[in-house]
Amino acid sequence: MSTSRITNRYAKALMELAIEEGSIDTVLKDLQYVSKVAKEKEFLALINSPIIDKKKKKSALSAIFESHVSPLSLRFLNWVTDRGREDALLDMIRAFECQYKEDKKITTLHLTTAVELDQTSVDKILHHLKQSIGEDRKYEIVTVIDPSILGGFILKYGDNLYDASLKHSLSEMRKALMEK
Repeated sequence: MSTSRITNRYAKALMELAIEEGSIDTVLKDLQYVSKVAKEKEFLALINSPIIDKKKKKSALSAIFESHVSPLSLRFLNWVTDRGREDALLDMIRAFECQYKEDKKITTLHLTTAVELDQTSVDKILHHLKQSIGEDRKYEIVTVIDPSILGGFILKYGDNLYDASLKHSLSEMRKALMEK
């Protein structure tokens, strides 16, 4: 079975339990905390070590997370460890975050601009987007400043890309002139 199918199944199982227990927001915060800790070299060495047995790993996970995460999240970490899937933990967390966003109808927008935009400009872009893809969703905006696009903006959401950058426009003009 592929890793992505495994991570999605684990994330889905956790999502279903979190919804059932009414703790979906708590579990998301817990997993975001676990994700931060899991990026530390020492933590990665612990969970990926073939020398350390499951019992010791679970004990270490309890010591690290017991006072910081909910019992459901800690059970999930132990469950992952019992099945020897610790190496896919970060992928499971990302899959859970995606499922959470889908459940809550949250669309993540990646907005790249040459300079920082004021809130009014961001709101105008968001207003036009809401008219295109729907008012019933919530939007989370991730902004990136990239001077190489020269001006305008690039907007990515889901599998969609809208490139209104000056760099793209100049490239298109160059192509058109070269063809003639």
